[in-house]
Amino acid sequence: KKFVRYLLSCNFGEVLVVFLAAILGLPLPLIAVQLLLMNLLTDGLPALALGVDPAAKDVMERGPRSPKEHIIGWPMIRTIAIVGSVMCIGVLGLFKWALASGGSLEMARSVAFTGVIAFQLFDVFNARSADKSILQSCLPSKWLFAAVASSIGILLAVVYVPALHALFGTTSLSAVWLGWSVLVAASIIVIIEGEKAVLRLIKGVNTSKNSVCMSQS
Repeated sequence: KKFVRYLLSCNFGEVLVVFLAAILGLPLPLIAVQLLLMNLLTDGLPALALGVDPAAKDVMERGPRSPKEHIIGWPMIRTIAIVGSVMCIGVLGLFKWALASGGSLEMARSVAFTGVIAFQLFDVFNARSADKSILQSCLPSKWLFAAVASSIGILLAVVYVPALHALFGTTSLSAVWLGWSVLVAASIIVIIEGEKAVLRLIKGVNTSKNSVCMSQS
């Protein structure tokens, strides 16, 4: 479920970025070779690491799941929609801002490319738990941290190694633009943590109501 939730939300965000840019009449924020690189490496490595993520410490304290429960249920669909929408708004905002500031199309695409990957690398930690916060669910995982480090290395190489610029349609970014891309992408942590907090609050209220009803009966 972690694997599926992460991949679907990230790919939904990528599709929204390209689709909405076309509707708005903007140049393509991401070209085909950039999308291919993201799907083969920066998407795939963290997703595979999630597949071998250690189980939560309280997994044996949870009740059994319903046999009718689907892998992709409404809670996951809601989260996928939130992540994809936030990623789309953030990346397109960065892309338009870069163009409006007088940057070249290659520079704006480099900003969008960096933003998309940063969003995904932040979101992989959200995907480790559907209800617990990052601090509670961030168990040590050498495979996940190795995958994230590898993805960061690939990103920096594509953006800052001149020999790769022509191949991937990128250009070197200033520290300011790199910082803004990472800062905007970090918003996904705040938003999904907020969603989880609301869900825990609702669950707590429902549990209290059920306890009161049982005691009265």
